[in-house]
Amino acid sequence: MRRGLFVSLILIATAAAHASAQQSDTASLGATATWSADQHRGASDPIEVTLSRALRHGESLALLVGTTDVTAFVDVQGTHVRYRPRASDWAGRESAVVVYLVRDTSWTEVASLPIKVRNRFGLDDGQVLPAADLASAGQLKEGGTSAPQSPRMTYQDLTLRLGLSSSLRRGPWQAEWAANALGTSRKEQRLQFGEKGEDALPVDLTDYQVRVSRGGMALAAGTVRRTDHRHLLGTFSSRGVGGNVKLGSAGELDAAVMNGTNVVGLGNFLGLAESAHRISAGRLGLELLPQRPGAMHVTVSGVHGSVLPRQNVNQASVTDAERSTGWGVQLDAAVPDDRVAFAGGVAQSRFTNPVDPLLAGDSTLVPVREERRMARFGELRVQLIREWRVTDSLAASLSLNARHERVDPLYRSIGSSPQADAENNGLDLTAGLGALALTGQFGRSRDNLADIGTILTSRTHTGALTAALPLVAVVGSPEDWFLPVLSYGRQSTHQFGDGIPDGGMYSASDLPDQASVSQTAAAEWSRANTTFSYRWNQSVQDNRQPGMETSDITGTVHTVALGLAPRAGLTVGLDASRERQVLADSDLRQGLDRVGVVTRWQLNALTDLSGNVSRARTQPSGGEGARTNVEMQFEGSRAFSFYKMRDGSPQSRVFLRFARALQSQDPRTNGVIRDRSVRWSLNAGGSVRFF
Repeated sequence: MRRGLFVSLILIATAAAHASAQQSDTASLGATATWSADQHRGASDPIEVTLSRALRHGESLALLVGTTDVTAFVDVQGTHVRYRPRASDWAGRESAVVVYLVRDTSWTEVASLPIKVRNRFGLDDGQVLPAADLASAGQLKEGGTSAPQSPRMTYQDLTLRLGLSSSLRRGPWQAEWAANALGTSRKEQRLQFGEKGEDALPVDLTDYQVRVSRGGMALAAGTVRRTDHRHLLGTFSSRGVGGNVKLGSAGELDAAVMNGTNVVGLGNFLGLAESAHRISAGRLGLELLPQRPGAMHVTVSGVHGSVLPRQNVNQASVTDAERSTGWGVQLDAAVPDDRVAFAGGVAQSRFTNPVDPLLAGDSTLVPVREERRMARFGELRVQLIREWRVTDSLAASLSLNARHERVDPLYRSIGSSPQADAENNGLDLTAGLGALALTGQFGRSRDNLADIGTILTSRTHTGALTAALPLVAVVGSPEDWFLPVLSYGRQSTHQFGDGIPDGGMYSASDLPDQASVSQTAAAEWSRANTTFSYRWNQSVQDNRQPGMETSDITGTVHTVALGLAPRAGLTVGLDASRERQVLADSDLRQGLDRVGVVTRWQLNALTDLSGNVSRARTQPSGGEGARTNVEMQFEGSRAFSFYKMRDGSPQSRVFLRFARALQSQDPRTNGVIRDRSVRWSLNAGGSVRFF
């Protein structure tokens, strides 16, 4: 027994030593990739792996690319492992190369090496998304007792929208492009009908954009959208070319040349066909404290251009062009905790409006001179109190925003239209105390900044106050549905002339002076699937102009509304209102009473039914000539899916709509309304999304 036990111990020790040696040998084998896991590589580029040591007797190597065993095609030379894949096998995939050490029938994973492969077009990433939908809106029938009849009693108008967008990337390069087109069956609705008439294309290009970027540089063509200095260009969008360069963490430089107005169609593809109708804009943004982005940012802007007097793409006229050149500087700054923030800027614009001999004719006009004018603005926001705890459960906050803007007389820029010859100052307050929210706004403005004696100087004083308080947050609990949400608002405006202009053309009775006050109070209750609200509104127009002191108007409106959701998918809304107006000088009283019902029933995910009925009665002063309008509309729609869309929504929808309007007016003769008219229509249409 002793001898047998001794032999068993020797065998166990030998097996353990052999297993330990095997594990040690396995652990000593490592594998590293010769490629970067973050960079894409060609689909047919060879896969090369470096081993930490050569394979020993009885060892072999297995290689899996994804889930495919490619061991039979692997060439192992010492510590170098090489495999050349076929591009069609795994182009455009993200996978892993897994290396196994094989000994006898045992496979041990040595390394899993991530790898990214370009697609068959040689791109790291790319997608092309088409979009196409066809919509129909038409009228099947109309009728009634009133005349004249509509010139289009029956019709069916088709609208086609086409779009194509793409995003392509390879290494540091990225390209994006998108284009949209619109087609219509009705000639008058074609994009360029106003300009080309019958020659306008039924399907035309609305907009497009191409953008190529590499690192911090980008170039773009097509529809260029910019937001520059508010007094030079503001927010502007038109067809053109542009580009931007990032200056590391210090800032950014961008510039663009665009058409003076919006462009559609295939003509003037870049938007730069007319030199007299272009706007050039540039901007340099600098972070003065790069370690704290946004703490202090300076933007220097410049705009130069010439614009012909064209209102839109459907209007064609050629006269002399307006020209302007301007520059602007804007500073945006904020403290680290954002309790104090400032934004302000100044701009100068040199504007030229040349004399047009076609407008002058044989008249003698005062020569138009080139004007150089300034504009400025500033906004300061301060959070005076931020979540200050009055009690453990009550917090207070208070913020202030001060505004100032001044635009010199005769200031003009071709890319922006601020109100010239005006100065505006304002103060906004926002306060909160627990659930109570308060806002206040106060403003002062005046014109005639040059104090020209023969021009009327106008002043405007404005004020606004709003408050909202959910009572349940003060004296109740969430279950107390009978406690409403209360709100109140007041707005006032006083416009008046400041002094009588020189020259004898004005008297005191010509000076405008009017004050208007509007107040609103409301209460709203909510419980489960029911809401109820009451709203009161009063507006008073107080005329203070000499000779018109009694021409005041007071209006009052009471409105109640009830919303019900008795079951899933079904909503019903009822509202009623009573409006009264009183003209003080004539004691005339006018009234309007209205009641309405709106309902929607979503039978299922594809079918909707909706309808609304309203009755309004207008009561003039004295009761004669009262008019009643009864309107109703019912609509049913159904969606269909022929194949699955990318977003999972239905592919098409059709609708059928019936509308009827009745108008009647007193007086009556033998109980019959003499003035009575009825109009009704039956409309149908639908839409189909192909992509």
